[in-house]
Amino acid sequence: MGVRGAASRKSGRGFEIELTIWLLVALVVIHIANNFCGMRLCALGIMPRYLPGLRGILFAPLIHGSVGHLFSNLPPLAILLGALALDRRRKFVPALAGIWLLCGLGTWLIARPYTICFGASGVVYGLATFFLTAAVTDRSWWAALVVVIMLPMYTGLLWGLLPVEPGVSWECHLCGAIAGVMTARFLR
Repeated sequence: MGVRGAASRKSGRGFEIELTIWLLVALVVIHIANNFCGMRLCALGIMPRYLPGLRGILFAPLIHGSVGHLFSNLPPLAILLGALALDRRRKFVPALAGIWLLCGLGTWLIARPYTICFGASGVVYGLATFFLTAAVTDRSWWAALVVVIMLPMYTGLLWGLLPVEPGVSWECHLCGAIAGVMTARFLR
């Protein structure tokens, strides 16, 4: 192990930052692979109340339907995961896993039938409400700073919770937001 490896282990945040980078790279690589296979990976999304559709809970946040869809999720995901990775008071893996799984399960339970839901936006909503909840309940200055930075950049987040845009899974956004609040409260 080199000096860098020892320093990142000592700070305790090297793993979280590496995981964030790998996850963001994986989203791009998976999207490229999805394009090469004719968008067949979209079938791994969440299919509401259909037993085989449960696999989408794990895979849906990794799959995007277009470059625009992918790049609308990458910047906020990078900022929020980066902030979570740098937050010494938050548990990165349990927070991300809780939001990811609860969002997926909620979407599987309430989304419109005969649809396939995919994309990382539910996780983005979950991370945003996770920080908002932490800012309020824990009086965390770091979480409050993240919220202050994110709100002006993504004021459209509130509209994503409403069924106003065709083809957008507002159910996934809503479940992500609820998952973020629940996870923040549970990990408090």
